[in-house]
Amino acid sequence: MILPGVKHLAHSGRWLRSRFIRGGLILAYHRISAVDWDPFSLSVSPEHFAEHLAVLRSHASPLRLADLVQSLDTGRIPYAATALTFDDGYVDNLSVAKPLLVQHSVAATVFVATGHRGSEFWWDTLARLLAPGQELPATVRIAVGERIHTWKSPPAGDVNGRRRLLFSIHSLMQPLSPPLIQPILHSLSAALSPMSTPAPFSRALTTDEVTELARGDLVDIGAHGDTHSLLAQLPVASQQSDIRQSKTVLESLLGRPILGFAYPYGSVSPATLNIVRGSGFAFACSSHTDVTSAGSNRFLLPRFWIPNWDGRRFLGWLMRWLKK
Repeated sequence: MILPGVKHLAHSGRWLRSRFIRGGLILAYHRISAVDWDPFSLSVSPEHFAEHLAVLRSHASPLRLADLVQSLDTGRIPYAATALTFDDGYVDNLSVAKPLLVQHSVAATVFVATGHRGSEFWWDTLARLLAPGQELPATVRIAVGERIHTWKSPPAGDVNGRRRLLFSIHSLMQPLSPPLIQPILHSLSAALSPMSTPAPFSRALTTDEVTELARGDLVDIGAHGDTHSLLAQLPVASQQSDIRQSKTVLESLLGRPILGFAYPYGSVSPATLNIVRGSGFAFACSSHTDVTSAGSNRFLLPRFWIPNWDGRRFLGWLMRWLKK
C-alpha cells in the first residue's frame, strides 16, 4: 500500500534531481482524437496536440528518439531536448497525428503492437460495450475458466459507476492471453446487445497504414510486442516469441532495422529486459516517469505520459521540467 503523499514526494524528488542533471524528456501519447468516453485517458484532442507541438517547436529542442539516445551516449545532449513517442499504433497516429507532426516539423516514434493489424484493441471494445448510455442487464457475468465473476450493473447514466465496472472487468482480463480475452468479449457483446459499433479511428493500423506512417523523415516505427501482453507474467519462451515476432514483422514490412521497443503496459522483468537487449534492439522505453539522462538504462528509458492539456497548461508543465 502506498501512503498518501508518497507518490507526490517521489515525483517532487525526480523534479528536484532534474535540476542538477543534464538530460531530456521523452513524451508519451496513445491517441490523437476527440472522444466523448475516454475512461483510460488515452486521447489527446487534435487541437491540444497541435498546441503541444507549437510549444515544443518554440520552447524545446525536439529530436528523434534515436537521436536523443545517441546524444546520451556521446554526452552532447541539446538544451531542452525532447522526443515524442506513441504506444499501440492507433490509426489516428497516421490520419491525425502525422499531418500535425509534418506541419510543425516535429519527429515521433510510434511503437506498434503488430498482432492487431486493423482490429479494435480489446480494451476499447470493452469500454465501448460498457459506455454510459448503453443498456446493461441487471447483472454482468464473465466466465474465466470454471469461475464465474458477477457485477451489479450501474444505471445507464451513472458515468462513475460505469467506469468502476469497466476498471474491475479490465483488471480481471488484462493478465489473460488473447485466446482467452476474445471469447469473453464475444460473450459480453452477445449478452449486452450493444447499440454502438467501433468508431473508424479507434482501431489499430493495418500493415499498409504502418508503411504509410513510416514514409518520409519524421516518423520512426518501433516494436510494442506482437500480442500486447503483460510480458513479465509470461513464460520466458513466450516472451521471447512475442518480442522477436514484433521485430521480425516490422523489419520485413519496412525493410530496415527496428531499433526501439516499448514494453506493453510497462510490464518488464529482468528476463524481459534481457530478451529485448538480446533481440537486437538498441533501446527500450518503460512507463515510469523521470528525466532521461546519460545514467539512464538504455533498455528502461523513462517517459512522461501527457494528458489532454491545452497548450498553456502544457507549456507550464514543460518549463517546470526544462528550466534550469
